[in-house]
Amino acid sequence: RESSSSVLAVCKRWARVGTPLLYETVVLRSTPQAQALAAALKDNKPFGKMIKKLRVEGGYGAAVPKIFKLAPNITDLCLNLHLYADDKVIPMYKALFDAVKPRRLVLYHAEYSFNDNKGVRLALSTLCDCITNWESLRVIVLSDIFLDDEELPPGCDSSIFDAVCSASSLEEICIPQRVPRAGRRAMYVDIFSRLTERSTASLIRVGWPAVLTDFGFTIDLKEPLSAVAQQKLCFAPPKRAISGLEAVAQEVAASTVHPNFIPMASAPDSVREQIWGHIIRHVISHSQGVKDGDSDSDWDSSSSSDSDSDSDSDSNSILTSDDEQRQSRLRGPVLQCMSVCKLWLRITRQLACRSISVLNRKQFDSLADFASKYPALFRLCRHMKLFDDFSWVALRTDGLRDALVTLISHAHDLVSFRLNSFPLPPDVLRILGEHSASSLVRLYITDTTSEQYTLPSFVNLRSLHIDCAEGTSWRFDGSPPAFPLLEEVIVSSGNELLSTLALCSLPSITCLDYDCDEDESVFPPGIRTFTAAHGDKLRLFRGANMSQWARFILESCPSLTTLDLHCWTHPPTAKELCPASPHTSLEEIVAPSRNIGNSKQFASTWSPFLDALRPETFPVLQTLKINSWEDEGLWPVTPRDIAKSPLPAAAEILLKRGIRMVDAAGRGWKPRLKLRKGDSTR
Repeated sequence: RESSSSVLAVCKRWARVGTPLLYETVVLRSTPQAQALAAALKDNKPFGKMIKKLRVEGGYGAAVPKIFKLAPNITDLCLNLHLYADDKVIPMYKALFDAVKPRRLVLYHAEYSFNDNKGVRLALSTLCDCITNWESLRVIVLSDIFLDDEELPPGCDSSIFDAVCSASSLEEICIPQRVPRAGRRAMYVDIFSRLTERSTASLIRVGWPAVLTDFGFTIDLKEPLSAVAQQKLCFAPPKRAISGLEAVAQEVAASTVHPNFIPMASAPDSVREQIWGHIIRHVISHSQGVKDGDSDSDWDSSSSSDSDSDSDSDSNSILTSDDEQRQSRLRGPVLQCMSVCKLWLRITRQLACRSISVLNRKQFDSLADFASKYPALFRLCRHMKLFDDFSWVALRTDGLRDALVTLISHAHDLVSFRLNSFPLPPDVLRILGEHSASSLVRLYITDTTSEQYTLPSFVNLRSLHIDCAEGTSWRFDGSPPAFPLLEEVIVSSGNELLSTLALCSLPSITCLDYDCDEDESVFPPGIRTFTAAHGDKLRLFRGANMSQWARFILESCPSLTTLDLHCWTHPPTAKELCPASPHTSLEEIVAPSRNIGNSKQFASTWSPFLDALRPETFPVLQTLKINSWEDEGLWPVTPRDIAKSPLPAAAEILLKRGIRMVDAAGRGWKPRLKLRKGDSTR
């Protein structure tokens, strides 16, 4: 990605419009960056007047006071107080009070304790004087650690809490953390009560809601506060905000004064039914389902949306942590909609039966009883998900196999079917092939038995996910079945299944995902057979623990554009990765993040892998994605972390080859400014 400053080079008009926007917000993350900015502002003084918001991530020497002097219009100042002993903070904090007159001050500290050094004590002492005496200060945003005097480093006589209380011009205090620190509720009660009584600020905002749930217990953080604190404190709204559709409904209800008002009374019946269908679908798809263990548990309120995705019903099985909200929405929406009128009854009944999600054995037995009593309604089901993916309670399986076969025999024309936590009986797969052969789009099975399965044809199937047990075998009757629309095959330990699918017609196949749970020293024979038959059609291969077989995959799949090696071992070596001839289609490689931040292991595992990514072997390769967690923070930020991490240098080397290294969220490395000895620091 290009730098944001590149837009200034388009034309003079863009430069005239974009320059003030570019300089309005400035973030300093290193000493070279601060020195370069100071030199730029000195040579172009009008640029300094454009700076309104300044964020300083550490101590960057004498360049920061120069920036303060050349930027007289700073209104928002953000300071990070996670400082180390060698950070050069003295010049900045000595000039802070006279050089800046901010209207909004942000004090940031992400750690649970301050570093104990001279720079931190100087920063806290200076900030106390500034907060107390800055007449321009109206808003202060700070982490809760600043308000607890017991958390200050030893020997620090200054108190941010006292300074905030003494600031006469302060109008608003904000603590933006979304979650309070564990075990500190008594501290919050004391601090907030004293803060609201002593501070002149009329509003104190807190980032977490007033009512929280901790290990199933509801905790009211507002109740023990003083009356003044309850009046001044503004907690964050609950997690579930009102939706746009609910807001419109409330507005319509408020504007309707006639007691006999009928919405859309003059509209044609087909239009009214379609609009009410969309509204009712939204209402019942956001109901919270049935509470586990409730004596009135039934399956009906877990029905969901009219989508073709089997995952759309997942939200109906998740119970909210807000007990009050949960009790008010249990079973209510579906039954209430049915009782409005005949039109609503017909629409709601069809939508409620369309998507069914069952969490436990009790709900399954209730559903089986419903299917036997009302087979016509049960046949309206199009999306079925049986049992929870991850449950702390073991599923009671006595008689479940026969009951499951009986239940599926009542279902027709299913679009998606998912079975969790219980092995798939072979008869269920046979019945799905008889009753839903032309309608099934997604089939998701998390376990099988050690029996033989007959693979039927599904003419509309697009996604097949099966985790096979040891000893499972597959066959087909007569000629091989056809899957003309199948695009994605996800298999775990399914050598036999892949060998069977290799004989089938798969003209639309583009993705193969294989989890290698077998002996990793032996190449999975099912992969060899499948790629020999369909490898030329594959565009994406995703394999767990398949790094050592990457070369074979690339040679067997000449049209592959993405190779995803999600595993817990090291990345492949050059011998394991590079094909015999250049691969002219591969555009992206996804690699695991194991040991990528460890400098010692990086040299032995990652360096050979990265060195093999060359244009001679992969001429169209554009992206190397490191499959880390999005909140891990793959890229180093501070100068200290950048100096220790091997990633920046590796990313810059790959970029010269035309390959961009990114994290799981698609964020790439942005090179930092570097000053060599003898360079001017003007």
